[in-house]
Amino acid sequence: MPCDTRKPTVASDNLVARCVGPWSRDKVYYISHYADIFSRSMIRKFPKREYIDLFAGPGRCVLSDDSGEFEGSPIAVLKTKVPFSRYHFVEAGQEEMSALKARARRSDRFDNVSWYHEDANLAAEKIRRSIPREALALALIDPTGLHFRFDSLKTLTGDRQMDLI
Repeated sequence: MPCDTRKPTVASDNLVARCVGPWSRDKVYYISHYADIFSRSMIRKFPKREYIDLFAGPGRCVLSDDSGEFEGSPIAVLKTKVPFSRYHFVEAGQEEMSALKARARRSDRFDNVSWYHEDANLAAEKIRRSIPREALALALIDPTGLHFRFDSLKTLTGDRQMDLI
């Protein structure tokens, strides 16, 4: 049965998932491949590389036409060939955060994840402060609406080296 992209749904693992349109599969594919290229190519110049997902979601997506499901960006990025030094996952929703943690627990990189169960605008300063100045970060900012303020972006990137998606 098709799901509504405005509401969470349930995936085959019985955890909450994000209902998405068919373009989202391509988007996650390109994000995870870019993250993989980024981490592999920057490791010599930047031994400390950090990944930030400001709207991480539950870590699993169900297609709105009921044609399948796939990993969301945070889970896909946890599988890059060369790991990031640290991952920062932000999710304000309680059910979504619980589902994301349950799915991420299956990764041997789970202990390298910092969790922010709050609004991305509030997490921006905490994340910036936690990133070493010598690190290079890759930040994914992909809200489902107009939820992220420009001043929060300025705060996040202030005096840090960061690529943005």
